[in-house]
Amino acid sequence: MSTLPTLDEEAQNRTAAVIALLAECVTTNERSAVTRVALRAEFLWRCHGCKENHYLSSDTCTCGAKRPAHLPG
Repeated sequence: MSTLPTLDEEAQNRTAAVIALLAECVTTNERSAVTRVALRAEFLWRCHGCKENHYLSSDTCTCGAKRPAHLPG
């Protein structure tokens, strides 16, 4: 019987997936495409204030904004 991952495990898995994909990007266009898809899939979050992208493992932005509450983490 399999068990579903906890929210923290899910956030860690999503973060690991994005890091692995971004590490394989060769061009700026590839990196932009992966980032755009990761944001839409909620594997990353973007600060509404400063527009900086963050992994789900990050609870707050450098500007002090908090990660949206609906995202796992």
